[in-house]
Formats: sequence, C-alpha cells, structure tokens
Amino acid sequence: MYSLVGTAASIVLLPLLLLGIGCCCFPIPSTDDAVQNQIATVSYADGGQLARLVPEQGNRIKVGMDAIPIHVREAVLAAEDGRSTRTRASTSPASCARWSTS
Repeated sequence: MYSLVGTAASIVLLPLLLLGIGCCCFPIPSTDDAVQNQIATVSYADGGQLARLVPEQGNRIKVGMDAIPIHVREAVLAAEDGRSTRTRASTSPASCARWSTS
C-alpha cells in the first residue's frame, strides 16, 4: 500500500519539483525579447542560403490584431491548417498521439 502511494506521489510531485527548480535557476525571456531575437533566412529553391537578415533593431515588430487586414489573417489561418482552425481545439488526444509517435 505504501509503495503504491509513494510511487503515485513521485509521479506527481517529482515533475512539479523539477519545474519549480527550473523556473528558479533559468531566466525566462519576456515575449518582447523572444520576438526581437529572431533571424530571417532567405533560401534558394534547392535549400542553399541566399541571405540572412539580422537588423540591429530586430526584425520583428509587435502589432495588434486590428492592424492586420482581415484577408491576411484568413490567409495565415488557411496556410496553418486546411481544416476549421477556429472551431477545432489546438490540442486534441489524436494530435498528441501523432506527436508522441513521430
């Protein structure tokens, strides 16, 4: 009985402990830092590198959704997923199973 409880506690508490230690030991960048530190690479059709764009001020600009035209939003949604992205949950048991077996 005690070994079963100990095993269950280890399965639940050990990941939480490791997550807490990780949050304390490693700095978490802000969303602005993560956006500004991205590099754009332009490639040829055969995969060779044509150019690498690294502007000094960063190569991403944070904008609100109201600044993005509707047709651009629709194009991004269509490119992301041909199925109904707005009505489908982004995480489903089927997608988790596909991810874990790949």
